[in-house]
Amino acid sequence: MTFDKDPADARLRVGAARADITPPVGLRLTGTLREKGSEAVDRPLALTALALLGGRTPVIVLACDLVHLSPEEVAQLRAAVAARIGPADIFVNVSHSHATPAPPSAREFDPQTEAEQVELAELYFREVVAKAAGISAVAVAGARPAVVGHGTGTVTVGVNRREVGPDGNLLLGENPDGIVDPTVGVVRFDEVGGRPIAAVVHYSCHPDVLGPKSGLISPDFVGAARDVTERLTGAMALFLQGCAGDIDPLCGIVTGDDGVREADRLGTELACEAVRVYQRLVEHRVRDHRVHWRSSTSNSSVTGWVYQDARHSDPVVASTSTTVTLPLRELPAPEEAAAAYASAVEHFDAVRDQQADLPTRLRARRRVIWTEMQLAAVRRGEALTEDVEVQGIRIGDLALIGIPAELFVEIGLQIRAGSPFRTTLVSGYTNGVLFYVPTAAAFEQGGYEIESHQNYLRPAGPTPEWEKRLVSTGLDVLADLNRAEVNR
Repeated sequence: MTFDKDPADARLRVGAARADITPPVGLRLTGTLREKGSEAVDRPLALTALALLGGRTPVIVLACDLVHLSPEEVAQLRAAVAARIGPADIFVNVSHSHATPAPPSAREFDPQTEAEQVELAELYFREVVAKAAGISAVAVAGARPAVVGHGTGTVTVGVNRREVGPDGNLLLGENPDGIVDPTVGVVRFDEVGGRPIAAVVHYSCHPDVLGPKSGLISPDFVGAARDVTERLTGAMALFLQGCAGDIDPLCGIVTGDDGVREADRLGTELACEAVRVYQRLVEHRVRDHRVHWRSSTSNSSVTGWVYQDARHSDPVVASTSTTVTLPLRELPAPEEAAAAYASAVEHFDAVRDQQADLPTRLRARRRVIWTEMQLAAVRRGEALTEDVEVQGIRIGDLALIGIPAELFVEIGLQIRAGSPFRTTLVSGYTNGVLFYVPTAAAFEQGGYEIESHQNYLRPAGPTPEWEKRLVSTGLDVLADLNRAEVNR
């Protein structure tokens, strides 16, 4: 692991910038339950850059209103940013709103029957990459001396979604007794003197109030949370998704026009708690000494306070990342994989001949893509592993951890519980999304998330040991960040 080494005269400088990444109406949104392209825009999608300058290498945090990116697409985005601003440590987090388009890597559009959609999706991704580079440069150029404060609050806008149905099987529903993380992480950046720069709001919950049949382009509840935070603070707000693999909105997935109202309600609740915390994080003028005045009508005194400028020290700014190689599940036997592929092709041909509805065709085509991918992996005859990046950023006694997966909330809670930092924000959906990573206990229970690698077009999924290994690696990264002060 390597760290940014701060020069002796380093001081924290912070900049923020934003681009609108709303796709054209008509581009189909993510998911195989869609019946047609998008129809309207609820709220614009945002791509927001936060530049942290306190060492030799800038740290760039990018908060994106996207459902997911592959690690390979993140590599392209990082390369474009670095080409524009020079070497940088880049942290890319997606909000995971389901009312946004899937990236090209998801292969959700059929090149034979949806050539226009394929072209739109590829053009959209290229524009996102270009805008990421552009706003990163603007954020770096506009960085100014800053002070930082951070803390946490509590609000419940999410519910554990692993519900046991009447038949004993798990479904994506509501489990009010399941584990959630009600913690709202808030980071405040101000100019020296008081002018707001940026506010980071961190929370763990799927932004999928607007269901898979909605035709609205939207950041979901994240949009309302961001808008309300900005109106009340004057700061540019970034939403960072936490560990939401098994957490859905408290209102559930909502059908019809009620979805927009419910998304706005939950986002406003989240923002109001974030703003409450924000207001107490940084003081620019503090009470210095007391003065007394004699009352003219009695022997009592009236007291008041004289204020002075608060003193702020520059925090240690450090960034590191490490890669851990983790095993994937065993692949099926060659004959089993071949049979699965043949069955998928047969089913796909049948639904096309029957002129089935779009969702049926999309699901059937996706099954063909995945079984073909798995069969190819089987024929290569190699043991499958996955290289997983765990990235850490330190700003004083604040730490941010990013992992490229839909982590179950318990994994983030374990990392945070073992952290040496006063505030620790653990984010899945960062620097790509491989698939869901459930806890070891969840593997025994089963459910949708266990086989999610199929939807993410990965030939095999994680094993139960991923939980322990990712927690251990996250804690190692935090320990290394905690030692970074010696580099100042």
